[in-house]
Amino acid sequence: MREYLENRFHILALESTTDEIMQQLSYRLNDVKQQEDIRKLLQMSDLAKFAKMVPLASENQVALEEARAFVKDTRQKLEEIENAEQVEV
Repeated sequence: MREYLENRFHILALESTTDEIMQQLSYRLNDVKQQEDIRKLLQMSDLAKFAKMVPLASENQVALEEARAFVKDTRQKLEEIENAEQVEV
């Protein structure tokens, strides 16, 4: 997810904290629900990585579905932008 954020939104996500990522995204991602969803996903990942929390299988499934939905939603917007740029040329 961090790699996607870095490539899609042109932010330094791989080596940033969740708070730093969210601050950078606040300038590029206007949808508040999407911001909340990505924050929740990143925080869960932080807990699993640094606090050694083991999420339930159902939590993993929900997180994966939310991540896919986020990518799908933001990818569509990117394609729309690219199509609009092609029309202008």
